[in-house]
Amino acid sequence: MSRQEFSAHIEHDLYLLLTTDNKSNQLIDMMKYATLTGGKRLRPQAIYLGAQAVGGDTKKLDEKLRALAIGLELIHCYSLVHDDLPGMDNDSLRRGKPTVHKLYGVANAILTGDALLNLAMEKFLEGILKYKDENFTKAAYRIAECAGYNGMIFGQYLDMKGIGKDIPSLIRLNQYKTGKLFEAAFSAGGILAGGKEQDIKALSNFGQNIGAAFQILDDIRDMGKDEISVAKVAGEQKARGYCVYYMSAAKKESEKLANKDELNALADEMAQGSY
Repeated sequence: MSRQEFSAHIEHDLYLLLTTDNKSNQLIDMMKYATLTGGKRLRPQAIYLGAQAVGGDTKKLDEKLRALAIGLELIHCYSLVHDDLPGMDNDSLRRGKPTVHKLYGVANAILTGDALLNLAMEKFLEGILKYKDENFTKAAYRIAECAGYNGMIFGQYLDMKGIGKDIPSLIRLNQYKTGKLFEAAFSAGGILAGGKEQDIKALSNFGQNIGAAFQILDDIRDMGKDEISVAKVAGEQKARGYCVYYMSAAKKESEKLANKDELNALADEMAQGSY
C-alpha cells in the first residue's frame, strides 16, 4: 500500500467514525464540517512512513496505524478550529470555506474543538484496551505529549503571547506550533513498528525539520495576510532559503534510517508546493 492509499483509508475511516450509529445533531454536524471538508492528511501519511522507515510491516500493522492516524488527525482538526477563533488568529476562512465559528458561532466552535480532542483520546484509549500492545501505548503517548503543553499548545501560547518579530523567535514558534505534530506523526509510526532509539530520534528530527519547512512554505503562500511570519519578516527569497535549509536537514536525518526513499519523496513533494 502506498502512503496515498493509506491516506484515502483514513479519509474513509474519519467519514465512518462521524456518520455511523445514526448520530445526528448539530454538534456532530460541526465535527464533520471541521474534519471532512478538505485537508491534506499529511500527518496520517507521516505515521505510515515512520513505520515504513524503520522496516515495519505496514500491512500487518495497518489497523493500529489507522487508529493512531485517526486520533492524530482529530487532534490536528481540533487545533485548527480553536486556532481560527477570534481570541486567537481570528480567521474567517479555512480551506476556502467559512471557519467553524463564522458558521456556527464562537461557543459552538469551542465545543467542536473540545469534542474532536476528546474523541481522539477515546480512539487512543480504545486501541490501548483492544490491542494490549506496549508499542501502541507508547506511540499514543508520544502523540499526546507532542500535542500538549510541551508541544503544539505551547506553540499556540507563544503565538498568543507575541514572542517577537525576529526570525529566531518565529522559527521557534513554528517548531512548536507546527513541527511538534509532524514530530509526533513520524516518531509514533516508528515506535509502533518497534524502531530502535536512534531510529526514533532520527524520525523526530526529520519531523521537526519537515514541519519547519512546511510552515515557511505556508507562510510564503499567505504573504498577503496581515500577520507576522518568517516570510513576511525575511522576504520571500530568504524564506525559501530557510525552507531549503530545513528540507536538507530533514534529508540528513533520513539517511540514518533503513528506508529513506518515501520520506525523501514526501519532502520533495512538499518543497515543490505539491501540498
